[in-house]
Amino acid sequence: MLAPFVATLVTTILCCFYASLACPATTSAIVHALLWPLALSGLLLIVQALGACAYHFAAERLSVERKEAVAWLCALGSAGPVAMIALISSFMTTPGSWLETLNIWDAVFNPTFIPALILHAAWGIALAGAAMLVVVNSPMQRLQPEAVRLERLSALTLWALVAAAPIAILYLMMLGKVYTTLAFSAHTTLIYFIGGLIATAMALAILFITAGVRRERIGFSGSLALLALLFIATGAFNLAQAGIRKPYTIAGYLYTNDIAVSEMQRLHREGVLPHANWIVPPGIDLRLVTREKRGEWVYAAMNYARYPATSLDNFRLRLAGLDRVAARTLITHLELLNPQIPPFAGSPEEVDDLAAYLQSRGEEGQR
Repeated sequence: MLAPFVATLVTTILCCFYASLACPATTSAIVHALLWPLALSGLLLIVQALGACAYHFAAERLSVERKEAVAWLCALGSAGPVAMIALISSFMTTPGSWLETLNIWDAVFNPTFIPALILHAAWGIALAGAAMLVVVNSPMQRLQPEAVRLERLSALTLWALVAAAPIAILYLMMLGKVYTTLAFSAHTTLIYFIGGLIATAMALAILFITAGVRRERIGFSGSLALLALLFIATGAFNLAQAGIRKPYTIAGYLYTNDIAVSEMQRLHREGVLPHANWIVPPGIDLRLVTREKRGEWVYAAMNYARYPATSLDNFRLRLAGLDRVAARTLITHLELLNPQIPPFAGSPEEVDDLAAYLQSRGEEGQR
């Protein structure tokens, strides 16, 4: 019993560490907006870990009633991370009136928090039921009478999977027409793949529920197939959800290159390089640096290497043979070429620097 909780703690810490490195501005904004809910979720995670340790190391000394109490304590603790995942994902996608008020309650009760919470809870219950089916049908399982009882109970939890499908549809509808359009335009294959996975998983779930009602054994291979489908569908759904809100990490507030929407006008006036201390060496006078070198720094500051549609090779092809005006027009309208790309945030001089750098690299590649 202890292993899943240890894995939860380790993966939570690793995910937070990676997010703080990959998107520091986004992580900072989420922490500032949702500080107390995050603290409460962390507390519930600790409660869950302590309950699991107590159950694991003191199981022989606990009465049946206390074991049940510890189990309920673990269940309460597990609700914290589920609620926090739903809160963070819904806040990043639909921050709602928080953009104007910056109030924590507006961040928590954003337009899609409730359906996201119900969806994550139902999906989590279904995953837990599928995992238990794999355990009780494992060839190593020896407690046959207990296994049969747990199998029937796990099969009944799959009703949550059946209920999750209409909730997912409601959730996507509440994201709004713009987000749905972007999702289907950029992730059409992925969306259909998710739909096929969920439909297959629902069909298996209904079969397993029927088998549980009829008191028939489900089998290890079928249980493993259902769990694998649910895990793949979970990853695909989260990937599509992240793609829905691009070019933002927090819709209407922060772009995927960690540049805030409110900073765009200032960066258009002052340029991005004077604020990119992690790229431009200290004490450097930008006026004494070659245009191509400044363009290289602009490319790095805008983090364009992250986006396949704006990779260096793609830029070379698009800018090959273009004059200065055409190159400027292309760079300043990248978001029209791909709606998932953040708009250019630099000054007009930096537009020319970036165009010169990319055109020079393109000429080198043609030699």
